[in-house]
Amino acid sequence: MTLILMLLGSIITYLLVPYFNTQFEKEKIRTSYIISNMENLNNESISFLNLLKRHNINPRPKKEREVYQKLENSITKLQWKVVELETILEGEINVSNLNDYKDSLIRIADEIRKDEGYDPAYAICEARNFIYASNEIVKQIAIQVDFTVGQSTQQPYKIVDCRDRVAPPVPKTSSSG
Repeated sequence: MTLILMLLGSIITYLLVPYFNTQFEKEKIRTSYIISNMENLNNESISFLNLLKRHNINPRPKKEREVYQKLENSITKLQWKVVELETILEGEINVSNLNDYKDSLIRIADEIRKDEGYDPAYAICEARNFIYASNEIVKQIAIQVDFTVGQSTQQPYKIVDCRDRVAPPVPKTSSSG
């Protein structure tokens, strides 16, 4: 009887250990990939916001072509990150947060592409929305890889409609005399 139980235990071990090892390795690779994407998202977002700040200092794309081109490249990379995240975390991430992220990024892109009528205050307001949405996505990614996410003591920021919050530009008057 003991021999039969040992033999049965060996067979079960022989069959189950490779399965569990494979599952563990898959999860390890997935976790590593998600962490890498989270780091890339963080670095690319910081780069994007720094470029946006430089663009706001001199918001004339034709004069500041290098900054404008880098900003466009950064927007493209961030938009691709959303596609990756949707694929990697399909069904595991709040879609409304991804939509908030995409929408704020699109609105910033639309604003910086204007040749005339660029509104830095609007771009900054949308950048705040982008930061909020990015933060929510990073929190959800962290949960997926079992990182502990601390609770903020600050009042939660909500996505706002920046057109309602930014005052219309005051027309310039020419003074003669």
